[in-house]
Amino acid sequence: MSETDTYKIVEIAGTSPDGVTEAMRSGVNRAAKTLRHVDWVEVRNIRGHVEGGEIAHFQVEMKIGFKLEAESDQPISLLDVVSDPLEADPARPLHPDHDG
Repeated sequence: MSETDTYKIVEIAGTSPDGVTEAMRSGVNRAAKTLRHVDWVEVRNIRGHVEGGEIAHFQVEMKIGFKLEAESDQPISLLDVVSDPLEADPARPLHPDHDG
């Protein structure tokens, strides 16, 4: 980890009927599908849903930190990838059936 890294922190809740560890893994795996550069997790709270006198479902609230991309990693403009400037005309309908 570089001294200049910057992180965004989001809160999620992972769930599982199989235990706290599986609830954590479920939450982190799901977050990693939509967040790039997931780097750490902090457990904030653990809860369980009780049915028939037993814990039926575990819920783990977590903070997840992911590293923000460097400016050079940012997405490029549509104008950088369109070879024909007319293709990038914002007034042109995106769908052929759209009236504009």
